[in-house]
Amino acid sequence: MRVLFILKKNECYSFVSYTRRSSGLWNSTRFIVESLIARGIEAEIVEVIDNNCIDREVTRFKPDMVIIEALWVVPEKFDVLYKLHPRVTWYVHMHSGLPFLALEGIAMDWLSKYAKRNVRIIANSVESYDAFQTIIPSSLLFYLPNVYISKPRRTFYRDKNTLDIGCFGAVRPMKNQLIQALAAIQFARDKGKKLRFHINGSRVETGGAPVLKNLIQLFEHQKDAELVQSKWNEPEEFLDYLQTMDMGLQVSLTETFNVVCADYVTAGIPVVASDDIKWLSNWCKAADDSVESIVKRMHVVYRNRWLIKCNQRGLLKVSRTAQNKWAQFCGPLR
Repeated sequence: MRVLFILKKNECYSFVSYTRRSSGLWNSTRFIVESLIARGIEAEIVEVIDNNCIDREVTRFKPDMVIIEALWVVPEKFDVLYKLHPRVTWYVHMHSGLPFLALEGIAMDWLSKYAKRNVRIIANSVESYDAFQTIIPSSLLFYLPNVYISKPRRTFYRDKNTLDIGCFGAVRPMKNQLIQALAAIQFARDKGKKLRFHINGSRVETGGAPVLKNLIQLFEHQKDAELVQSKWNEPEEFLDYLQTMDMGLQVSLTETFNVVCADYVTAGIPVVASDDIKWLSNWCKAADDSVESIVKRMHVVYRNRWLIKCNQRGLLKVSRTAQNKWAQFCGPLR
């Protein structure tokens, strides 16, 4: 079995230039490919500029299975691709839940048109799989969880006058950064410390501009808190950076896995997230609409350092399960 994963080339703004940087989607796909290769399955990941570059990569690699990562190929393109490569099985791999897809104006139209063309859909969460059954026949719908591969790092505890709290990932409404910023300010005051609140200010997506504007305005009025807008780092750089944090927040409104949260856990820092991140310990979950709930949970994870190891074990367990599922799915010839 030969499996080709195709992503659309991603560009995002950095502080010095407009350059290609790795994304959560790229990293998620890379983990899957690495796990398949480790199990003897021929797999490759490529980036293309647009729909018109797909034929070239499929002709070069000669796969049995092509997995399009995320929603970017126009449905009509598959009419052409089926004729050019009749022996290839085509999949579109969805990484978003319904609340996020609701912000994509083409999502329901394209998914319906994919189904009419017998393009198979892979959902990366049980909730998305259940929801998609309304419009996609069961024979064309599959559930495969995210793979995450990284060696857990040693944890550190630093007693200092300033708390560094990270709330990383693309700035957008569903990431819920503003309420988490308010919670971080209150938590730091409870601890009698100043706050540095770290975000990826260089990655603003899907209506995130007002969110960033509000964050900037919020911290302009705080004498004991500072907003730090960091660049978008590559994976190993990001893990190094995370080890300078005292805590990570990911109390999102919707998630299907959350690579950033997995990075927090790997870096060995306390984390507070929402219930949407299923694999995380319940001790680390707060209500996504309550500053009070988030602050209370921050106190819990800050003083109970054993939760770091608990989360690392949980992440390892779900990743092994996901690797097995992907190997079974891509292994036999279909």
